[in-house]
Amino acid sequence: MDTLSSVQKPRIGIGTGVLAYFGEVQNYQAGLLPTINKVGGSLYLNAPISKSFNLEFSTMYGTIGANERGLTRNLNFESRIRSGSMMLNYNFYPFF
Repeated sequence: MDTLSSVQKPRIGIGTGVLAYFGEVQNYQAGLLPTINKVGGSLYLNAPISKSFNLEFSTMYGTIGANERGLTRNLNFESRIRSGSMMLNYNFYPFF
């Protein structure tokens, strides 16, 4: 019998990572430098709705930016990044 009591309980999670900018402002070939790249974060909530399906809500946030100073160009920007998603996950329960 498929009941939610035999399925995992809801899970929450938190994570961090690096948001990198590769573009025309600044030297995009410089790689992962702390002066260019910023730390971002993420949160998620995963809730079972049956033995085969989970519903997941997630969000990601952070900032990217670049500064270029030279004799011919002076460009800079900074942007806040925010995203959210809702996913339906299938875990192949009857098969694996």
